[in-house]
Amino acid sequence: MVYLLDCQYCAAGSELIKRRNTLFTSVTRSRAWVRICGHGDGAHILASEFDELREKEFRLNFTIPTREELEKMRTSYRDITRDERKKVEKLEASLDAVLTNEDDSKVLMKSLSKKLRDKLLKVLSDEE
Repeated sequence: MVYLLDCQYCAAGSELIKRRNTLFTSVTRSRAWVRICGHGDGAHILASEFDELREKEFRLNFTIPTREELEKMRTSYRDITRDERKKVEKLEASLDAVLTNEDDSKVLMKSLSKKLRDKLLKVLSDEE
């Protein structure tokens, strides 16, 4: 039996390809039973993926991406370096500090230049 703990970390975040590959390898290496444990939104995302897979009788259907889609995937989902990870952690801490109080965050965001707000909105909308 294979036990997978904290699977919620395989649903999103940095180094997603590496995390998903680890999850896939763990599941496919089992000779009998797999127990997957997690919590929160990430675990719910994976549970719905597993439900969908079960409905398809455990058949995986792959779509071959175009060159452009592959390039975008390589850019969006590549493993990040240690320095990039530190920058992300610093940015997350700063944004969390700014956005903790909803009233303050609205005032602070409105204080930013329109040019910077537009850049932020573009980056965020491109990620979705």
